[in-house]
Amino acid sequence: MPLFKENGIIGSKITAPSNTIPTGQVNYEEGLHRLTESLNDLLAFFPELADRQTNFIIDRHPLGVDLNVCQWIHFTAVHEWAHVNQIKCIAKVNGLLAV
Repeated sequence: MPLFKENGIIGSKITAPSNTIPTGQVNYEEGLHRLTESLNDLLAFFPELADRQTNFIIDRHPLGVDLNVCQWIHFTAVHEWAHVNQIKCIAKVNGLLAV
């Protein structure tokens, strides 16, 4: 995502804002369940955007970058894919996923 690369957010180690750092632990199944719920919530929101001019709806990302709705959706997809890969790595280490 060029906007994040331009601002040094992708491709470098960033310390997450404290309000975005997860607390506690969840097991493999719960992690997948939460990720699926998050994706379903996002997909359910799409029809509401159909008649909106989403390029003009802007909100600030916690790392200080202003994103329009389309950019937020793209970022969310990339971010959640990173979590999918984290879950896969944890599952492999714990023998829950075939190598």
